[in-house]
Amino acid sequence: MKIRPTEFSPKAPTPSARGARKEQEGAEDTVAFSKASRLLLTGSEADRFDAAKVASLRAALSNDTYRIDDIKLAKAILQKELSWT
Repeated sequence: MKIRPTEFSPKAPTPSARGARKEQEGAEDTVAFSKASRLLLTGSEADRFDAAKVASLRAALSNDTYRIDDIKLAKAILQKELSWT
């Protein structure tokens, strides 16, 4: 499997085929990102985390006071697995 940039043209000549060009003053390189990569870059509110919640979970785990509600967990797993949409 080959991964190529979204703007990749397999027929484009390689840098050596184009010949070595001297960089021109004021010349700019551009990069095009796909929609998916832009979403990964910017993220969404769902991707953000709550530092206070992470700290409280970390403390509960280190103090051995974190308890899992097994009924709630089972319901969430079943709901996710049974919803095929």
